[in-house]
Amino acid sequence: MLTALVKKTLDLISARDIEYGEVRASTIDTESWAATNGRFTDLRPSHQVSIGVRLVMDGAWGFAGTTDLTRAGIKQMVRQARQTARALAWMNQSPVKLANEPTHQAEWTTPIKIDPWQVPMTEKKDFLLNTNQQLYGRCKGPETVSAKSRMEFYRKHQIFASTQGAWIRQTLYRSASFAELRLFHKNRKIRRSYPGPGGNYQGRGYESALELDWEQSCARLFEEAKEGLRAPDVPEKKMDVLLKGSILALQIHETIGHAVELDRVYGYEDNLGGRTYLEPAHRNELRVGSPIVDCLGSDAKLCAHGAGTVMYDDEGVPARATPLIEKGIFTGYLTSRETAGTLGLERSNGCAVASDALNYPLVRMTNVSLLPGRHSSLKAMIASTEDGLLMDNESSWSIDDERASFQIGAEIGWHIRGGKIKGMFRHPVFSGRSIDFWRSCDAIAGPKEWVLWGFSDCTKGAPPQLAFVSHGASPARFRGVQVGK
Repeated sequence: MLTALVKKTLDLISARDIEYGEVRASTIDTESWAATNGRFTDLRPSHQVSIGVRLVMDGAWGFAGTTDLTRAGIKQMVRQARQTARALAWMNQSPVKLANEPTHQAEWTTPIKIDPWQVPMTEKKDFLLNTNQQLYGRCKGPETVSAKSRMEFYRKHQIFASTQGAWIRQTLYRSASFAELRLFHKNRKIRRSYPGPGGNYQGRGYESALELDWEQSCARLFEEAKEGLRAPDVPEKKMDVLLKGSILALQIHETIGHAVELDRVYGYEDNLGGRTYLEPAHRNELRVGSPIVDCLGSDAKLCAHGAGTVMYDDEGVPARATPLIEKGIFTGYLTSRETAGTLGLERSNGCAVASDALNYPLVRMTNVSLLPGRHSSLKAMIASTEDGLLMDNESSWSIDDERASFQIGAEIGWHIRGGKIKGMFRHPVFSGRSIDFWRSCDAIAGPKEWVLWGFSDCTKGAPPQLAFVSHGASPARFRGVQVGK
């Protein structure tokens, strides 16, 4: 069905007055499973088929999308895109300039082992209930308990075609499973989650749920939550901070990933903290991290199973590995064809992505990863820390409009004294300036501890779009960071 839709629409936007045109058609299926306190509570499936067109007329973009797949609906969508382009053209002082891109014909599918839609519904339900009962069954004591488990599955079939001859078919899978335990006692509360507060979304299938360590992790969550519930608040002072897992991925996401999205420089994205502290004049000159900090973006090979991984973006551009920070120096941006052309870059690195065919592609951090170190490990970092705080799993965060200052809270923190773990702190928070924070990084664990983390709820644009993104990182240490509660 998608093939016929795209061909018909492509014919409609091949008129002489259209300088460039492209079509995206997608079918998206999702399943969301939930269990709470030993009982199955929810299953929410969804199915959407949509198509969108984007075209350039008189140097201006026009865009429209629809779920009305009738011939009349498609024609109305194309008329709306043409009208938008004409309306914008008369006031457009900067004609659209697209970076060059060869025409591609390709097909790609996320490499998975088990298609979630081929697994019987009863099997998925029983598996989720079992994991939830493992967690809830361990909760004994005076505390009030909320034990939740979830599984999320996403599948997207999409065809991209352009008036220049591109034809790209992709099938993308995203999966996540997670458990969350909340304890309440005497006006105190705490949350512990596994593997992260929203799960670790990956470009994988049902196997991602089966391979998690549910039994040991459920036991650990309850013991940590009990201890953390009674733990003291962290004192307000400067300490060395050690980050691992999803909280480090979030730090990368908020203070580096969003900051290197090139559309923020030109004001295309000025919502939801939509500017950046990284200007084009800073490239290859500004030190944003210590010499051991290296970040890479848009790398489909390094992040083969990343939640944000696409082989081709929604402009038909292949994902190309892009150095963003090299030895602490800011070197590059994530781009679309338009932003790359505006900056004078030869090509885009394939980061223009839309949530579906109804939405306009935006520059997204498909993958932004902190490369692993060579000579350290989390164990060694702890042993060489005199007074520090090891934090795990984010609980809150805020960021300023330019991504220059931040505050992030953790579910829990372990106090390090004299190179050893000496107890817990409840709900620790760390804050600072993004550049100062990354400049203070003095140790990054090696490749064996490097983990790829994925989020499903990166929000950007108006109307807002959600996107899958991925961030790989090994545990890292940062010296002299402000902490508190």
